[in-house]
Amino acid sequence: MMQKATDMESCKRIAKVFLDMDIESDPYYGDFIIHHPYFSSSIVMNMSGDLCNIIKDPSALVLAKQQFRERIDKANSYQYFLEILNKPYLLAFLKYTHSYLSIEDLSEYLSEAWQRVEFPNHDATFTKPQALTLFRQCDPSIMMDEEEQQMLKDLPDRFSVYRCVKKGYGHKALSWTLSKDVAEWFSLRFSDHGMVYKAEIQKEDVFAVFLNRGEQEIVLNYKKLEKVRALKQSRRHDDLMR
Repeated sequence: MMQKATDMESCKRIAKVFLDMDIESDPYYGDFIIHHPYFSSSIVMNMSGDLCNIIKDPSALVLAKQQFRERIDKANSYQYFLEILNKPYLLAFLKYTHSYLSIEDLSEYLSEAWQRVEFPNHDATFTKPQALTLFRQCDPSIMMDEEEQQMLKDLPDRFSVYRCVKKGYGHKALSWTLSKDVAEWFSLRFSDHGMVYKAEIQKEDVFAVFLNRGEQEIVLNYKKLEKVRALKQSRRHDDLMR
């Protein structure tokens, strides 16, 4: 059940739990690149402007965390966490705080986080049914800007969508595109080429249109897809580079 107003104190408490998560070194780059909700490098700047290594200097880590605690305490909007959390942790933070949110904050945050996170459909934070539940709770007029709302309004009641599907993954995902070219480009983005699928969807089963990344993304209820089929591809990689 959504809240009438976001419970910021509970969200701040969760944010501080994230702050105390263990720091993991990158398997390829070692301690220089680290994985943590707030820190992305072992080298940080302290209050005096000096560079410190929070891996090698425990006292530097204590001070760095304290700076983030102060920033969390001063947060007056849930959307502020979009600014201080690293992208891979945006959906994880939402998972543990969404029950404290208003519809307005959920809609705005999910819209932004979904577009920032790389491969949100394969993010381990949410199962696809859980993601569907979140989108159903959102207000489309908040998730989309005016241009996106107009594009959705102008679409026919039933239309075609496309998606690149990599080997080992199914086509049942929330993110599709209106553009066959975009799906083909994604299919050749990496050496492990994928297959382009085409399907049909009713407009009433679409949650949002996102244009921010130039991908004409359609977020939809994948359970309502119809006439799903794989397309034969004949275009070369060089033709699809943008």
